[in-house]
Order: sequence, then structure tokens, then C-alpha cells
Amino acid sequence: MTTENIAKHSILVVDDEAAIVDLLSVYLRKQGYAVTTAISSAEAKALIDERSFGLVILDILLAESDGLVLLGQLKETHPDLPVVMMTGLGFDERLLREAMSKGASAYVSKTLPLDQLLKEIRQVLPQ
Repeated sequence: MTTENIAKHSILVVDDEAAIVDLLSVYLRKQGYAVTTAISSAEAKALIDERSFGLVILDILLAESDGLVLLGQLKETHPDLPVVMMTGLGFDERLLREAMSKGASAYVSKTLPLDQLLKEIRQVLPQ
């Protein structure tokens, strides 16, 4: 596998809830993805600046910051980086519109089954 293919299949999961980060890490690794995690927007930005990722899964509500603000910042510096926004708030039309207007590739609820998240990932990041 080339370096480009490795980066293409590398996912950064950004969430301030350790249980969510752990669950997604284990699940996505079993699906064949290389997974890196961050629990804050500062940590996420530092990781994205130092390595390549094929996709970012980003929680909308982070403890110290707003995931939508981080989405905007990421799209300014890495416009082609796909970002799947994730929320524990359920479906919210206003948040969906805002996330998509800022460049999100998809928007999913944490309450959906993991295979739904995987479906969105595969649409954004083909095998």
C-alpha cells in the first residue's frame, strides 16, 4: 500500500467523550481504517497540521469549543479534507444546514447504529 493510500484510509476522530472515541476507534479499526484520535480542537488542529488524513469525524459539541467553528477553520486550511460531523443532539435541521454550508461532507447522529456511520464514511471515503 502506498503512502497516499495509507493517508486516504486514515481517519481522525475528534470527540471529547472518551467512550465515543474508544468505541469508534475499535469499530473503525476492525473495518480496516487507521484511526487517530483527538479530544480537543487544539489537538485536532495540531494533528492535521503534522500528518495527512483521508477523513475527519468531528463532534459538533466539544467541551472547550464549537465543532462547527473547528470545521470552518479546517476547511480554510484543508479545503479538500472530508469532514463528517457527528452529534448527540439528534437531527437538527439548523445544525445540518450550518454544517453543510461550512463544508461538511456528511452529518450523522451518535444515536444511529454504527453501520450507518460506516455507510457515510464509505460514501465520502471509498475503499
